[in-house]
This record gives sequence, C-alpha cells and structure tokens, in this order.
Amino acid sequence: MTSDKDNALAKMIRPASAGLGDDVPGLIACLDAAISRTARERFDVAAGIDVTGFETLGPAEFIARLPGPAIHWPLRIGDIGIGLLVIDSLMINGLVELATGAPDKLVFRDKRQPTEIDAALSLPFCKDFLATFASELALQPGLPQLPEAEFDDPETDPPRVELCLEKGVYDVITGHVSLQEGLRGGALVLALPGRFRRPGEGSGAAPGWARALEQNILAAPLSLRADIDRLSLTITRLLSLKPGDVLPISPESLSAVTLCAGDGTILLRGQLGQKGAHKAVAVTEIT
Repeated sequence: MTSDKDNALAKMIRPASAGLGDDVPGLIACLDAAISRTARERFDVAAGIDVTGFETLGPAEFIARLPGPAIHWPLRIGDIGIGLLVIDSLMINGLVELATGAPDKLVFRDKRQPTEIDAALSLPFCKDFLATFASELALQPGLPQLPEAEFDDPETDPPRVELCLEKGVYDVITGHVSLQEGLRGGALVLALPGRFRRPGEGSGAAPGWARALEQNILAAPLSLRADIDRLSLTITRLLSLKPGDVLPISPESLSAVTLCAGDGTILLRGQLGQKGAHKAVAVTEIT
C-alpha cells in the first residue's frame, strides 16, 4: 500500500493547495474580487484581473517596467507610506467609455497620451476599487490590512513619478484587467510599500489563505464510481441487446472492485460485499 502522501487522491489535491505558505494567493484573490465588485456596482458589467506578476522591487526597477502611456496616481496609504496605482491608456479608454456611455464611434481604441479629463473620469473607479480591495482584505483572516488611501495629483511622466515615491522596496502587482468579458480592458499596476506585508503576517495562529483553501478543497464533494468488470463486445452484439439478455463476467470480478474518479483515475481498490441490507465495497488498497 502506498503512503498517504503518494496516493492518487493526494496527488490530485496537492497542486491546488501547494505553494500557499505566504499570503500572495490571498492578495491576488482579493484583488480580483475588488475589480469584479467595483465594475459591477459602478457600471453593471463583468470584470476581472489576470495577475501576470507579483514582485518585490525598488522604485527605479518597477518604474522602468511600467506600461505606457498611462496615468500614475501616487497614493498616501495611512502610516505605511507612499504607493502607486497605474492604469494604461487602453484601460483608460474602457473606463471613459463606461463612465460616459459614449457611442462606439466616439471612443478611443488605440493607445494615446492621457489627458486631465481622462484622469477625472477614471478616478472614481480607481478610488472605489482600492477601497473595495481594502475591504476584501479585511474579510480574510491572516492577510495584511490596507489602510485608507488618499490619491495625490496624477502624473503621466514616469520619471516624475519616481520623485513622488520613497526609497525602499515595494510589492508590485501587475495584471491585465478585463472589462465586459474582454471587450474592453488594459493594464493595471499596484505598487504598495514593503511595510504593507510584514514578516509573520499570513501565518501563525490565524487560519490564513493556505489553510482556508485547503479546508475548502478537502470539504468539496468528490464523485466516485465502482467498476466491477470491463467487457469487450462487437458493435453488432451491442446493437442486438434487449431487455432480459445476460452479459457474463468473470468470477474474479465479483471480488475485485476499483473505485475511480470522474477522469478514470483509480483511487481505491476493494472487494464487493454486503453491509446490512446494502451492497457495499470493502476498501483493500489505496492506490
């Protein structure tokens, strides 16, 4: 018999819960929920974010990678320092269209240099999104908390943005926002001061994302099927079957049963038997 760390069921579960010792997956899930909620409440459209990067970088490093042209909002975040929210011009185009209800012919589709009007029309969504992100984090035990953020005047010139930021490291989340199921959208970057995530948060006595996810995975229902035997028939024989016909199986099959997942993976082996008034399978091996 194999150990419980190597059996087929454990191998199916492990990829879904592995690598979650820190709080990054929880932060990403809260970010996606915040984008979705904000778009639904403000514009009544579906939205989500595909996070393409989560790195710890210095200001010069991540500013050199920022998408452009874009609007850059320095953020004063409580007592943890200065952050930065960036949306590129394609994201701006989508927000402007949704905010104004403009006809298609009046909406920009290409990358362009943002204007002050673009910033004014995009700002309400960005403020709501960041506030919703903070509230989503507050609902998850073990995750860092995000204080209320104040938006400074926007910048469109990346070199000037660096002057607004403090020295040190930042948690930089990069992703592509999809609005209206991909009809609109663009790049979003959120850079939070390194003090946002302090050592020890997301672990310890609090359940944290990893434990909560693992508990939900283990509580999920799993459908099994019991296979007694496999038969080989010609198509002619199969088409000729009628009610009352008998298909013979080997005697050994009555004592050998395999329990399979939906994809055919064999999880358990057992013997056919009876318990009380019910047919039953006694487990003899965990594969």
